[in-house]
Amino acid sequence: MKKLLIFTLIIIIVITAVSFYLNPFSHMKAYVLITPSPVSLDSAKKECPISLPSSASNIQYGIWSLWQASMTYVRFEAPVRDCLEHAEKGLYEDAKAYGLKNATIVSSTNFPEPEPPNTLDDFDVDWFDVKNLSNGIKFELEPWLRAGGSPIVYIDQERGIFYYSHFD
Repeated sequence: MKKLLIFTLIIIIVITAVSFYLNPFSHMKAYVLITPSPVSLDSAKKECPISLPSSASNIQYGIWSLWQASMTYVRFEAPVRDCLEHAEKGLYEDAKAYGLKNATIVSSTNFPEPEPPNTLDDFDVDWFDVKNLSNGIKFELEPWLRAGGSPIVYIDQERGIFYYSHFD
């Protein structure tokens, strides 16, 4: 009986050690794509994760992903009218891509101060200065609003700046 208990403990220890050693996530490296400085519309069209209006300038974007988790940030400048139109267009594109047939856009000018972006050692998006929003409007998609994970668009109506963030 004592030998069986010792044998069982050894097997448990070996299995635990092997599972820690073979943990597939401990050796994974995140995919990171980030613009080091603002880029032109022509340059951004190649890798930007969202569509852009033809009037967009000073475009910056950052993507961080690891297995099933991701963060996406996009910032560009454009006339306020173009920003507002593109917020709806872009969110409907997201809804369609995720198979949401009855999605509606919820907008608000009364919302808590936006949180600054999540940053990691290899993912610094300090250019996503949404905390400096002036006369802002926020757009989100229903039904994601209740479930979380909705793309969020903020428009700075004084400076003509479009901010897009999405966490998955």
